[in-house]
Amino acid sequence: MDEEELAISKGSPLKLLSQEDLELDSVELLEQRILLLKKEIERSKDAISHKQSALNLANNIFR
Repeated sequence: MDEEELAISKGSPLKLLSQEDLELDSVELLEQRILLLKKEIERSKDAISHKQSALNLANNIFR
């Protein structure tokens, strides 16, 4: 999946992150980056789960 498919807005932190030059980083720094990104993925998944639960609750109230 490339950037066009993701439709990341210009100036977004995600856009900036995806454009960083990784060639200058050490292996250790890249490994730390991966760990941080994995934690951020989990945090994002938790947020999605929370929002989905809230949406389901709201939908059940208005049925």
